[in-house]
Amino acid sequence: MEHHLGIFNQAYKRQAPLILCDVTLREGEQTPGASFTLEEKEALVRLLDEIGIHQVQIAHPRLNERALEVCARVCAIPKKLKTEIMSNGMWEHTFEAIDRAAQCNPDIIHSYFFGSRYQYPAWSPQTRLDMLKRIDQVAGYIKGKGKICNISLLDTPRTDDIDYLKQQVAAAGKAGADRIRVPDTVGVCDPEGYYALVSTVKEEAEKYGMLVGIHTHNDFGLALANTLAGLRAGADLVDCTVNGLGDRAGNVALAELVVLLEGFYDFHTGIDVKRLKETALFVEAISGIKIPANQPLVGEHVFSDESELHNLCMYADRHAYQGILPEEFGASRKMIFGKLTTEKVLDMAAERAGKSIDRNCYPHILEMLYDFVDQNKGVVVTEELLWKMTEHMDR
Repeated sequence: MEHHLGIFNQAYKRQAPLILCDVTLREGEQTPGASFTLEEKEALVRLLDEIGIHQVQIAHPRLNERALEVCARVCAIPKKLKTEIMSNGMWEHTFEAIDRAAQCNPDIIHSYFFGSRYQYPAWSPQTRLDMLKRIDQVAGYIKGKGKICNISLLDTPRTDDIDYLKQQVAAAGKAGADRIRVPDTVGVCDPEGYYALVSTVKEEAEKYGMLVGIHTHNDFGLALANTLAGLRAGADLVDCTVNGLGDRAGNVALAELVVLLEGFYDFHTGIDVKRLKETALFVEAISGIKIPANQPLVGEHVFSDESELHNLCMYADRHAYQGILPEEFGASRKMIFGKLTTEKVLDMAAERAGKSIDRNCYPHILEMLYDFVDQNKGVVVTEELLWKMTEHMDR
């Protein structure tokens, strides 16, 4: 991917492949107002498979027949990517749920436990010991099903005992778990803290040959920064969602993560970056959650400029006010018009569109734009709208 970035970015180098796990089917549907039909989930999995996603997380099947049907149908789709089903490791019906999840034939069964007292009201010295035993039992049970075993420790950034965290990781490793995930469940970790957490878990996990996964939330706007910190600390797997959907403020967005890795660090993710915008628009359509116009990379107007300086500079050098060309990932640049528009900008727009506008009309056009944006707040004057407003002024 072509890019023109600063010299101060620190390199991200990794020899082994990085696993990108899309959790839109599960976490994305936890976005307030979002919902996917079974057919939409199947279509999304096919699209994610086509663009190169390595793994998808489907759902919590529990004992719900409709959720189990979703899991079974998605797992049955011919595809290259791996499928993952979740369960609560401390739930009284955990082993029954694992049995039924295994019948859906996923590649991975993911069981989650608790890394802090905040999300486990029964937290006590005894229940902490019980949890270590349960991690051992559940991981062994999943491995007995012939499945890849992932153990997650929710809310680990708020642990009050690093030694106990290491014991949890060790319990999973000794029982044969293949992967250990450390979610920043409520997005309260900063990048330095997440780096330290993932480094600590990585050191312990490596003793047992386990891969380390990360899962970040955007409650304080740190999901992408924390994801990068976790990757620098040695994470092997990262969760993401299309358009950053997810609980509360959402998760790290697929497009931002992939373009960061490909564009900033020349790290090949295996994802078809030119289809990221297409994927974003598809999920917008099936989720019912509109993409904000200023959302990084995939928002409608994030590659738009109104001011004379920006447009003149971009006319001379396309990298002047953008670090990465939007065409690299299926987007495009647009000119927009308003109070900052000048006669020079109108000249550029006319040349770009092959239009011929009487320059004597320019003062009137600029006045019209000034009034229009004041009277139509939230409406963006695109090139198409500009030419509709001025069609009677053609020479």
